[in-house]
Amino acid sequence: MGQNMAENGVIIIGGNVQGLGLLRTFARNNIKTILINNKSLDIVKFSKYLKKYIVFKKMNEPTELTKFLIHLAEVEKLNDWIIIPTEDSVVYTLSKHKSELEQYYKIPTEKWDIIKYTYDKKLTYTLAEKLEIPIPKTFYPKDIDDLIAISKNIDFPCLLKPSVMHRFYNLTGKKLLKVNSKNDLIKSYKTMAQLIPPSEIIVQQIIGGKSKNPISFGCFMAKDVLCWVMIAKRRMIPIDFGVGTYNETIKIPELKDLSLQILNEIGYSGLCEVEFIKDPRDQTYKFLEINPRSWLQITITNQTNKPLIPLVFYYYQNKMEELNKIITENTEEFHHIKWIHFWQDLYVSVLEILNGNLTLAEYLEAFKGKTEYAVESWDDPLPFMFEPWLYLISSVKKKMKKI
Repeated sequence: MGQNMAENGVIIIGGNVQGLGLLRTFARNNIKTILINNKSLDIVKFSKYLKKYIVFKKMNEPTELTKFLIHLAEVEKLNDWIIIPTEDSVVYTLSKHKSELEQYYKIPTEKWDIIKYTYDKKLTYTLAEKLEIPIPKTFYPKDIDDLIAISKNIDFPCLLKPSVMHRFYNLTGKKLLKVNSKNDLIKSYKTMAQLIPPSEIIVQQIIGGKSKNPISFGCFMAKDVLCWVMIAKRRMIPIDFGVGTYNETIKIPELKDLSLQILNEIGYSGLCEVEFIKDPRDQTYKFLEINPRSWLQITITNQTNKPLIPLVFYYYQNKMEELNKIITENTEEFHHIKWIHFWQDLYVSVLEILNGNLTLAEYLEAFKGKTEYAVESWDDPLPFMFEPWLYLISSVKKKMKKI
């Protein structure tokens, strides 16, 4: 399967923007990297930093992925390489098969007794309520009859969300469904129940208004929080309930405290992102979810003296003697650093300008100051150049499937 790569390094499972950002961060610091993805065509493949790209189509199948990783370790002699997941389904595999995989790799993903509180939102919200951490008004219908019975207590519009995100997302490409009426609620619930177990469907209040943009607390935990960054999603795709296209670092001490409260309660360690949203009606921050893995904007810290979070994570696992040096040298605050996914943000911004929600001057203001680009890079330009063409190809393929 190629050259012997015995010197330890990092295996990134998952590609696209997040995989590309991690690949560049480690490669620029002379850390060997292998990237595994379930797509043959991905922007990562155009990066000059890519040395080994492995396509594995059954990435979402826990048993198959485990067998594949064990075989890869034996053939390539990847003893003690670190595995970093970028997707929830891979987190599930690494957690459930941790004992098997740890015979070959370093698996920083926590054991299932801990991960289950981040993986299943029903367990996550129950824990948050126990800790008296505010959450949006949420219902857990057992079946369609239960849904109809509680519908009189539901304010519309509202959201239908899967408690286990990746199963529904892999089937539909959507993270949730917005419903506008009781009839719409029942119809959408029946549709969702055909794709995932009804017991995994959550009904949740929409937090709207000018303060609707989510805020995430991203960190690396190891006994204590060794490094962290807080990010506000200023623009998203889809516009109302999506991933960030333009983000900016901020500091809200209250959210750091709430994040550490829930992470410490479950005994979490490793990379993670905790999301909140501000409710303009009562000015309180409502807890949304925990992502127990690398997250999309993790490279925003590359705009400081050191790309702190990814490197601290690596050195904690491999080179403890260098860890304190990295943390000590990085005295710069993560203050008003931007992260922009250019092509997606351009698309969102054009829509917002046409809708009268954004001015051209406000759009251009985002490019001032320290900015980390998700894909654009002067020393690695091809992923940025090919990205819009890959979106076009992907869109055509989706339309062809519908015909």
